[in-house]
Amino acid sequence: MKKNFIKIRSIKDITISAFLIIAGAIVSATIDGNGAIWGGCSLIILGAILALVLKSSYKDMETGEVLKKREFTFQQKMKGTLLQAVTSSPQNIDISNEGVGEGIRLEIFYSKKLGKAYLQLFEYVPFQYHPCSEVYEYETERIKNLVK
Repeated sequence: MKKNFIKIRSIKDITISAFLIIAGAIVSATIDGNGAIWGGCSLIILGAILALVLKSSYKDMETGEVLKKREFTFQQKMKGTLLQAVTSSPQNIDISNEGVGEGIRLEIFYSKKLGKAYLQLFEYVPFQYHPCSEVYEYETERIKNLVK
């Protein structure tokens, strides 16, 4: 299975940007003084920049589903164990060894609302990660220890 995910703005991202813009407008319009005006304008500018840059969710290009992402990195020597776990029993992936090395990366795109999760392993080959497994789809209930 081949999946293509792109970054998109979440409701949280839009809310943060809108809050900063509105707060900046209120501060600069209601409080007298140059400091308040400059502070309000700074909040407005920050909100506008974040509106352009902040993208924390992912969208499946095929289905249009909105998903979140989690990443775990492992040592290269765990590749065989992780490949076996991803293909048949993802609930057995031990994340206590996570973060020790960066030879293998496990990417999880999930939506608790939809109850779906997509897992894929990547292997670090100098200067970039290359896929070393297919994309596997599981129910989020089955991998709840990975998507807390």
